[in-house]
Amino acid sequence: MNSRFACCAALVAASALAVAQEPDGRESLGALSRATDYNQRPAFKIFDNVYYVGINFVAAYIVPTSDGLVLIDTTYDRTVDHLLAGVREMGYDPNDIRYIFPTHWHSDHFGGAKRLQALTGAKVGMVGPDWDALSDRGGIPEDAVVRISDGDVIEVGNTAFTFYHTPGHTLGTMSIVFDVQDGDDTFRAITFGGAGLNFQGVDRTEMYLKTIRRVQTFKGLEVSVPNHASMGNVFERADQLAARKPGEPHPFVAPEDLRAYWDTLMENAEQKLVREKARAGL
Repeated sequence: MNSRFACCAALVAASALAVAQEPDGRESLGALSRATDYNQRPAFKIFDNVYYVGINFVAAYIVPTSDGLVLIDTTYDRTVDHLLAGVREMGYDPNDIRYIFPTHWHSDHFGGAKRLQALTGAKVGMVGPDWDALSDRGGIPEDAVVRISDGDVIEVGNTAFTFYHTPGHTLGTMSIVFDVQDGDDTFRAITFGGAGLNFQGVDRTEMYLKTIRRVQTFKGLEVSVPNHASMGNVFERADQLAARKPGEPHPFVAPEDLRAYWDTLMENAEQKLVREKARAGL
């Protein structure tokens, strides 16, 4: 099988795993996360300005800029030391982290934020509804809190980050669009903030579907920098990247796979909507 299509097929399979049914009917990442939550993963370079510093189950990335580092997601509180070691292994100083952008408030994405903010003094940015879901902003000092709104752009040195409120997975799920560099080539990347269907209700499912329809209209996206490695075959693509020969395309630049991913998320959510309406007697 062609490696590009193999990646796409695996991506779709991972999406199916993400909505496995729990015994009580709730969709969750439960079975997958219980098996792999805390397994460590060596840090590695993806682009000239993107490095993976997460763990096996949940991703985290550092994005170097001309004015310090940006961290996308934090993993858990208990895995912060692993994340920090990865930053150092990639040749960077964690004290240079200027911004931390958790994609949503769940503990696998936000759990390390308090420790990391205290260590680095970084600003921590999330969309308002997810800040509101935390009783005390997760222990983040008020002067470090950045409330992000849909369409906001934050420039950090030579890199602009555009934020979109993409609710469904949580009420304040946030997606991030920014440019990635591969030598002289620039590509438009997205970190989609929440793909899992581990929530309930017709309204929430319709909210999620509206988000997917919106994201499908975004122009120029070529790269997925997902917040769960399985959602974009990150480790498989990293192996391909390590074996890449001069002149060969970058394995993470795969706009057709990204389009297939949105289609799969849409299909899964439409199936969930049917189930939710049946539970509600609609």
